[in-house]
Amino acid sequence: MGSKPTGAAVILLACFLAAPPVDAQSGRAPTSRIGDELQGTSWQAESVDGKPVADPSSMTLEFLPGDQVRGQAGCNRYVGPFASRGDRVTLGILRASRAECPPAQAAMQKQLIDQLHGAARGEIVDGDLIFHGRHGEQIHFTRRR
Repeated sequence: MGSKPTGAAVILLACFLAAPPVDAQSGRAPTSRIGDELQGTSWQAESVDGKPVADPSSMTLEFLPGDQVRGQAGCNRYVGPFASRGDRVTLGILRASRAECPPAQAAMQKQLIDQLHGAARGEIVDGDLIFHGRHGEQIHFTRRR
């Protein structure tokens, strides 16, 4: 005959089912990664370190499967690796095409790429993506339609 579970067994089972999953190696609950939220999304830069971007469609960032990014930086395209842990972000070496740009566009392109390399933390605020650098600089992106 089957036995009826005791109250203690029911409470133990409920606690087990309600507990968050645990990483087998660290013994801690895994933290969500901003990279998981960003995968498959596409953004355009509205401002780089407080300076408005004249043509946001020329400064883009797209998150691809396999922790890769690509985008447009002025008159050049770029691609490279992306990693995240919690809200911490790292963009690796971004390989860019080498088209000749007008001086103002080349300067904004360099600033965008440099600040993407220097990004340390990312957050989504009111539907916008903000990357924060180690020294207070920011890149503000809006979602591309």
